[in-house]
Amino acid sequence: MPKKIEYKGNNVYVLRVPVGHTQRGYVKTTNKRVVANSMAEAQALYYKYEAGVKAEIESSGATPKTVKELVEHWFENVGNIGRKNTTIATDRHTSQRIIEALGDLHVRKVTYTQLNRFTANLIDEQCRNNSGRALSNRTVRMHQDFLKKLFDYAVKIGLRLDNPTEHMTFVKKSRKKIALPNMNFIKDYVQTIDEKSTNLRCAAYLALALGLRRGEICGLRWQDVDFQSNIIMVKWNRVKYDKAGTVSKNAIIVGASILQSPKSEEGDRQVAVPNEIMEELRELKLLNDSHKAVYQSVPGYEPIFSEFLILNEATGRPINVDTLSRFTGRISKCCGREGFTTHKLRHLATSVMLDQKLPVNVVQSVLGHADSKTTLDIYAHLLRPVNTEAAQIMGNFLQNMRK
Repeated sequence: MPKKIEYKGNNVYVLRVPVGHTQRGYVKTTNKRVVANSMAEAQALYYKYEAGVKAEIESSGATPKTVKELVEHWFENVGNIGRKNTTIATDRHTSQRIIEALGDLHVRKVTYTQLNRFTANLIDEQCRNNSGRALSNRTVRMHQDFLKKLFDYAVKIGLRLDNPTEHMTFVKKSRKKIALPNMNFIKDYVQTIDEKSTNLRCAAYLALALGLRRGEICGLRWQDVDFQSNIIMVKWNRVKYDKAGTVSKNAIIVGASILQSPKSEEGDRQVAVPNEIMEELRELKLLNDSHKAVYQSVPGYEPIFSEFLILNEATGRPINVDTLSRFTGRISKCCGREGFTTHKLRHLATSVMLDQKLPVNVVQSVLGHADSKTTLDIYAHLLRPVNTEAAQIMGNFLQNMRK
């Protein structure tokens, strides 16, 4: 940090008042040269200059003074720009409790003790979620992480010289151990989906054999399938289209949904596909092509619909994520287990890969996790020593389940 008062000779001093940080993290100052007969006189002039700088900053109408104003300022200049609607909605929801508890506090006067007290109140039994249950450590940590980026922003724009969350006591994120069904259920599930329509059967296999998310399955297009190399390129995540929200530049609007980039850079990936699944996809391609003329006569049909893998067989429209979830729920109920979701098929695929001793970094690349730490955090209790190939393992697994 630069010296606040620097003697330059001939009774000349340079006064430097910190007003924030640069993007690289260096302290940003406003400077003034003064003439003083001693260091004590220079210090007195410094305090007067510092008070004037702070008063000028606070008198600016555009500068947020309270935590509530800081939250809105952050959303306006950072939070609402170039981010997914779901991420913005999550931050908005998280900020509500922060505004209720801390909103009237002056940004410059917030202390880590107040933030720790806020955390303690979140953990307290009186603070409940929409289901009436106490907040999980994961939810509490989301509030703390939001406070950290909020005060990082306050430092960046010169409202504070420090971030009070640096001394806050952060809670550890807790993850529930993933409870997986027994092999009898899995076998019943696979044999049941074998009897269903080709499109939904393929969707279920993509979740079970490759661990794809439901939005990734519904976002797959034929141009993403390499039949020659047995590879699928996962490039898109399909979500509901919120007309009131923001849409990223590369997003593609498809009816009442949009295609947007995956959750992380690693989510944009190539996944090797078992031969059994590729044969199913070839059959699906022939089926979709044979119905194309019929689909084109359906009111509301759009040419882009034909690019998608998983279509509604009656209308030719790409199925949405909720349709896929309902299908998974119906099949699991038929097999005697309610509440089994499409995302749990992803967990199931992961458990099989790890059980068959696949390296964690390979499993991470198949799942599209941002790093192997994410994979380890979620599936650490399933890990064993490792060394084989994902596509072959999942192909053998499906073959055994279909017998």
